Amino acid sequence: GSNKATFSFAGTLATPYCIAYPAAPAGKVLFAENQLHAGNGTFASGVSTMYAYGDNSGIQLNHLTGVLKIGVVGNATLTYAQISTVDRAPIAGAFDFDFEKGEAKATSTSKNVINYNIPITADAEGLPLSNEPQYLHVAVPAGVYDELYVTLYDNQGGVMYATAKADEAKPLSAGKVREFKNPITYVPDSS
Repeated sequence: GSNKATFSFAGTLATPYCIAYPAAPAGKVLFAENQLHAGNGTFASGVSTMYAYGDNSGIQLNHLTGVLKIGVVGNATLTYAQISTVDRAPIAGAFDFDFEKGEAKATSTSKNVINYNIPITADAEGLPLSNEPQYLHVAVPAGVYDELYVTLYDNQGGVMYATAKADEAKPLSAGKVREFKNPITYVPDSS
């Protein structure tokens, strides 16, 4: 689906304009290092990095991120997760950005880990798991994510280290969702 938003600018835009959402230092874009669980069917607002470049009166924001949909089943209540790339490729933080070409390049300060917080609500102290998958929706730069390290934490102090593997090798396109078909079965480490 699509959504519309209204942005306002003080004064007029100089052309060619370079716009980053969320706002970033000049020549950079930011990929969210800290993300929040927003429910089983969506991702948190403000984590989908977008950009615009042009010299006309209309502004079209273009996606730079896609969303990884990782299912988890089990008998616990999750409160936190960390998602990282197996090859240690950066997926978060500030990236240099060529607005004209629409290309992001990692910097020495870019991160390969996303911190995924699961809030305590009036109904639950985190995300209750069951035999039906509960989903973590993680916004990442477009790219190849065939295998990820996922560290899961529950509200009883349990931790599990897992590897999420895609059922087929294919890139994640900007503006798309890629589901990992085989959910992780949460069984906390006993050590």
